[in-house]
Amino acid sequence: MRLRQSPSGRFAPDRAPALPGLCYTADVAPYRHRVLYGDTDQMGVVYYATYLRFFEGARGEWIRALGLTYAEIEERGIYLPVLEVASAT
Repeated sequence: MRLRQSPSGRFAPDRAPALPGLCYTADVAPYRHRVLYGDTDQMGVVYYATYLRFFEGARGEWIRALGLTYAEIEERGIYLPVLEVASAT
C-alpha cells in the first residue's frame, strides 16, 4: 500500500475508502482528557465505566474535526449507538 502525505504532515493510505459514500479518514489525532479525581478510586485507577465517557468525548471531537455536529449527522438519518463494549484483556 502506498502512503501519501496530507497537508497536516500525516501519512494516509493512497486509496479510496473501502465503502464509497461512507465517512473515512486515515488521519489519527490524539484525544487528551484530564481525569478528575472523582473518576478514580482511592488508588488512582479510573472506574471502568468512565472510559465510555472518554470514548464519547473522542468521538465528539472526531465529528467536530469533520466539520459536522451530532445534529447534522442525525438529520441525515445517521445514528451512532454504542452496541457493544469489550475489554482487550
